[in-house]
Amino acid sequence: MAAIDLMATAYDTGFQWRTNYYMVKGAAAVMAELLTTNGHDLRVAYASRVLDGSAPVLQHAIAVLTNSTVAANGAAAPDTDIEYATNEYWNAMSGVETG
Repeated sequence: MAAIDLMATAYDTGFQWRTNYYMVKGAAAVMAELLTTNGHDLRVAYASRVLDGSAPVLQHAIAVLTNSTVAANGAAAPDTDIEYATNEYWNAMSGVETG
């Protein structure tokens, strides 16, 4: 799918709602993770922003669409793929360097 189409999907309200749901679900899990998790402080800071509604859903939706499986399906991507990609990019969205 072309980048212009992926951006249109990222701006789709339904896609953003689905992404936001999995962001909140992921944030709740992060808040309960072990303190020894790599990047825990940054992950929790981002989770707090998600839970208080100040995290940019659009930016996370764009990141989710960089997952090749989600990109191939766009707005028709199954929820399981959106959830996986939301969690896959959590560290990047949190500012945790993993490389």
